[in-house]
Amino acid sequence: MNTRLKRLFENIKWLFLLQVCSYIFPIISFPYLAQKIEISQYGIYVYILTIMGYYQVLLDFGFTLSGTQRCAENKHNKEKVSTICSSIIIIKFALAFIGIVFLYVLKNLSIIEEQFNFFVLMYVAFCINDFLPDYLFRGMESMSVFAKRNLLTKILFMLILISFIKKEEDFCYIPLAYLIPNIVAFFISWYLAKKYMFFSFVIPKLEEIYEEFKCSLFYFFSRVANLFTSSINIIVLGIIYNNSEIAIFGVASKMIDVIRSLFTPVSDAFFPYMLTNKNFRLLKKSVFISFFISSLIAGVLFLIIPYIIKIFFGNEYLEAVYIFRLMLPLIIIALPIYLLGYPTLCALKKDKWANISVIVEGVFQTTGLLLLFIYNMITFTNVIFLTICSEVLILSMRSFLAREILFKNDR
Repeated sequence: MNTRLKRLFENIKWLFLLQVCSYIFPIISFPYLAQKIEISQYGIYVYILTIMGYYQVLLDFGFTLSGTQRCAENKHNKEKVSTICSSIIIIKFALAFIGIVFLYVLKNLSIIEEQFNFFVLMYVAFCINDFLPDYLFRGMESMSVFAKRNLLTKILFMLILISFIKKEEDFCYIPLAYLIPNIVAFFISWYLAKKYMFFSFVIPKLEEIYEEFKCSLFYFFSRVANLFTSSINIIVLGIIYNNSEIAIFGVASKMIDVIRSLFTPVSDAFFPYMLTNKNFRLLKKSVFISFFISSLIAGVLFLIIPYIIKIFFGNEYLEAVYIFRLMLPLIIIALPIYLLGYPTLCALKKDKWANISVIVEGVFQTTGLLLLFIYNMITFTNVIFLTICSEVLILSMRSFLAREILFKNDR
């Protein structure tokens, strides 16, 4: 096995370990919170967490992808990498200020007004998290460095959660479980960036800042569209259903998200690898194998999900079983969508189309939700079916765009 391929599997190993821990911790934290706080409080938590997802997209601005790509392309030029990272930092400060303005706009929502201090602390925590230089470590294919840091902060998150949240009145302390670990991660990350990546902050020229802004703009639009296909469901359903019903849907949706996130280490490791190595034969095999493995996982989950929800969440959340089973196709097609996205299309010099496919999916999902709302057809089942159709659409688009490698004879 050559050195580059060995590094790819090493990175997948570390990212998978990190993602498994990301899988285990929500299995502990979400049921723990569901049992310690009221179901209406849990609904508020899910709602605010969903809005934070929008903030995260704003503050990230697509730099997780564009920054990774730019650092990977300039990995042997340390001065250029420092300029890229410094430009991203400056842009993020401007975005954070814009986020503060939106804080007070969203205060007009009744559910936010009642928990505004909670909302502000969550924003600060997510803001600090988005200043972490993960794009630098990804671009340099040094996944083990930030994976170890993430493992440490996730453990810290759980320790704080279990220590502070013991009864309904402790609901207001939930943001601390996000804030404190992110502060620790901030200092560790930039220390490691300076020590191992030889990063040093420089004052970039305006044209250099604009270059990074321009490179990431299309990624940002695609991330916004992607968020619409996942988070906007909760936002729209929150208009129709009460907090308890949203909590039921939120449990099923979060569990699907956690399982789908298990597949991201593979695509995250393939992204910088494919940019420099363009091993399409390996990627093609990975796409077809992923369909088989994902289908097996979905079948097992269909059978055991009632027991999982009953054990970890309690009998009052058993209605989430039906919702979860409806969402299972989203697991089956997740990894093929990820692999055929940025790892494949960016390597094929079709990164513009990778972003366009996400935007088309977001427009399709948003239009569908609008039509369902107009015709008073917003139900859990209809929204789930619409989401599956959106995911099948993006899979079809990416398969067509990558047809030259997917249907090429490897003999």
